[in-house]
Amino acid sequence: MTMFPIVLVLGKSGSGKSTMIDSVLSRNASFGYLRTYTTRRPRSRLELEHGKEYTFVSREVYKQLRCASAGWDHTEVHGEYYGVDIAETMLRLKSKTLMLAVFPSVEVVDSMRRAYANAALKTILVDRATRVTRRALLERGASDSVRRAIHEEDLGLDTIRHSIDRVFVPENSIAKDCERFYNLVTELASKS
Repeated sequence: MTMFPIVLVLGKSGSGKSTMIDSVLSRNASFGYLRTYTTRRPRSRLELEHGKEYTFVSREVYKQLRCASAGWDHTEVHGEYYGVDIAETMLRLKSKTLMLAVFPSVEVVDSMRRAYANAALKTILVDRATRVTRRALLERGASDSVRRAIHEEDLGLDTIRHSIDRVFVPENSIAKDCERFYNLVTELASKS
């Protein structure tokens, strides 16, 4: 049976990763979120109530899920845990391309490549100017710790470019950006 790919959408906090992914999911039912368990707090009430990307759990519940899993893809970012059940993901890849928004990190990409060695892994970097992401975070009411993390992410961006299949540069027209991103993702996913 054919396996669909995993598309990692990498970018700094506030770069538009989730907006771009949502635009693909709303247009094409053969794509879905690779839902992640996390110990971080929701950034907004809306994210908690309607979030498609994350299941928010305590550290205790996270550890229980990880221990109960036959294979768990685990990452720690800014002191918070993020994880995915590998077997569950591989099962879902039989029916759809899964997308995951992550911060730009060589460690995360390498970890995903190891965890999903039997699946095609495609990577897209959403490369938006730092001033734009800072403004987006302020508008969203992000905490000081999230805004400070941008600086750390800025420092790591150049080190990850060799692991990227494509770079997407938003032009600040949401409708046009969503259309361009959709075309890029569907093209990249079809080459698996």
